[in-house]
Amino acid sequence: MEILRTKTLDQIHDGAVAMMIDEALSAVYADCDDRPGLAKARKVTIEISITPNGESPMTHADVGVFVGKKIPPKGVQRTMKASTRNNGFAFSPDTDSIEHDERQQNLID
Repeated sequence: MEILRTKTLDQIHDGAVAMMIDEALSAVYADCDDRPGLAKARKVTIEISITPNGESPMTHADVGVFVGKKIPPKGVQRTMKASTRNNGFAFSPDTDSIEHDERQQNLID
C-alpha cells in the first residue's frame, strides 16, 4: 500500500491522475502557443477531496482527485454600427469597416 502524497499521485488508478494532469498541461500549452499575444493566465487546478467514513476511529475515507483547466474563451470582436431604424447593430459580412456602403458593388461579380 502507498500513502497519498505528491510523489504517489502518479500511481493512483494506474496513472490516470498523472494522465489527466498531463492532458490539462498540454491543453494549456497549446492555447498559449496558439494565442501568445493574449496576456491572460491559463490555469491547471488539482483538487483533492477527502470525506471520512463517519466512524470513530476512522477506518477509511473517500478520496477524489479532480483535474481542471481554465483557458480564456476564444471569440471574435468587431465594431458594429448602431442602427436606430432597426433597433440593432449593423455590419457587412465582407468587411470590418463600419462605414462600408452596402450599395457599393463588389469587385468580383
